[in-house]
Amino acid sequence: MAWRVGLQSILIAIALFGWIAAGLADSTFDKDQFTRDRPQVSPPTQAPETRAPLPPPPPVDCPPGQHMEGGFCVVDTPAVTTKYGAIAVGTKNNTWYGVAWDRDTEEAAKSAAMDGCMNQARKKGSTNCRVVHSFSDACVAMAWLNSGTGWGTAVRTTKEDAESAALTQCRNYNPRRRCVLAGSWCNGGS
Repeated sequence: MAWRVGLQSILIAIALFGWIAAGLADSTFDKDQFTRDRPQVSPPTQAPETRAPLPPPPPVDCPPGQHMEGGFCVVDTPAVTTKYGAIAVGTKNNTWYGVAWDRDTEEAAKSAAMDGCMNQARKKGSTNCRVVHSFSDACVAMAWLNSGTGWGTAVRTTKEDAESAALTQCRNYNPRRRCVLAGSWCNGGS
């Protein structure tokens, strides 16, 4: 008997559920009925939230040889500077010279070359010196005879080329004599 009461309760519940479901399906459900019956109220407007500005980022220290650019550390590029050189030569009974290289101006190079040449000239009892070459970002070489009476100079982009050209010039002016390299010098270690 207890099971009959339980079964009846279940059947009543099913019938009731079916009736409610059928009624809802047949009726026209007005989805706006909930909003139509209530007064329309806009949500309260709030002032936009203001935030304190962010503090600036801490300074970044770039490693040596770098600097800050666009928020990144970039390698410093050294400024390209022109360096000047000159050679001055003097002769009387033999040859002397003065050379200057890696100078900031052409005039400074010529002046230093003349000073070196004049120091040698005074030792020989002469004042005979003249600048035979001034150059920038290149090499100069001088060749002369063992006797010191003939010479040749040349300016080229490499030390080897300058040495070869100076020897050739010396031999061209002194064809029956032996020329030797007196020295070669380059701006900026060229």
